[in-house]
Amino acid sequence: MYKWLENIDLSSFSAQIEDFVNHLVDPASLMIPDDPVFVSYRQFEQLRLMSANSLQEMSKQMEESRQYIAKAPQDKSEIALVVQNSNTDKPYEAELKNILRFLVEDGKDKAQIRMICNAINGGLIMAHMVAKQNEEAAMTIINRLKQIGDNNVAPLVDEYWKILQSSDKTSGFKLLPQYLEELIIQQAVELESHRKKLRDDSGEDLTKDEVICPLTRQVINASNSRATQPHATQFMMLIVVLAQLAKIKNSELDEFISTQEHDYVNKCFELLQQYVKDPQQLSFTTQQHKFLNQLGMNKVLQQWKTQSDLEHHSVRTEDKENSEPKTISSDSVEKNKNGSVEKSQQSPSSCRFFKLAPKTEATEKTFSHAYTS
Repeated sequence: MYKWLENIDLSSFSAQIEDFVNHLVDPASLMIPDDPVFVSYRQFEQLRLMSANSLQEMSKQMEESRQYIAKAPQDKSEIALVVQNSNTDKPYEAELKNILRFLVEDGKDKAQIRMICNAINGGLIMAHMVAKQNEEAAMTIINRLKQIGDNNVAPLVDEYWKILQSSDKTSGFKLLPQYLEELIIQQAVELESHRKKLRDDSGEDLTKDEVICPLTRQVINASNSRATQPHATQFMMLIVVLAQLAKIKNSELDEFISTQEHDYVNKCFELLQQYVKDPQQLSFTTQQHKFLNQLGMNKVLQQWKTQSDLEHHSVRTEDKENSEPKTISSDSVEKNKNGSVEKSQQSPSSCRFFKLAPKTEATEKTFSHAYTS
């Protein structure tokens, strides 16, 4: 931490900062995102961050819905989309779905599939009942049934007969026609669900760049949001600094910091040092600057300005002192002269730091000359 920040106290902003930190948790990952973006709403001014990866996944789901819907007009069978899904409640349903998938791939429309299913089901139900009394008569019914329609129907008759013979019919067993109608309804429901995903709450269609926010139900421009990732990353770093200065203890924030590089917090403070020198260099919007100030950044900026003014004043004073010439007054000169005279009149023995030299011939001559002159 920089020295000018040592005495700053943001405890009065701790509640606002912690509230915002809690709103940073991504609803999908349940963690603070390390790939934040500013959410660009269509008609909503709330400042919110979201994971770029979550936003990308939402866009992917929207595109899947568009592709699903795009296939519907070409589907004469009205079950082609759902029969591709292999999920079933019971094993025999997967076998029923195989029969229906075969008819779809054979180019049959809904009316033809319905007719074939009713014919096969009716004939085999009769054969199943006859088989209890006369198995040979039952096989005759089955062989005649195979001759209905084209040759592709015969394998389906055998397959459905095996299902009727082997499946447990006491626990909600579904006959082929019944299962067909169920799939027709299922596909219609899924289509409507996908269409609803591509509309906002007012019923207006979304563009290819738009998704619905899962929390606010507001329309998000995904493309514009993803473009803000560099600025959102810097914004997140400043939030971390404010949280540190407010001494906030938050488990989600601590977890987020622990997943970053070891010097991440230091880099956050380095960014703050850049920001306070010139807030406009980080290219935040007016709303984003204002939001930072609401979380205590204005107090940090004030502290920086005060410190800078003090340092600037100190430097100016020092420069002024160094630039002024030193003048010696006449009184000082006179005092210096008098001092010199006084010093010359002092005897050597009276000088505290004067050291007497040993008496020699040279010194005798010097003193003798002084007296005679």
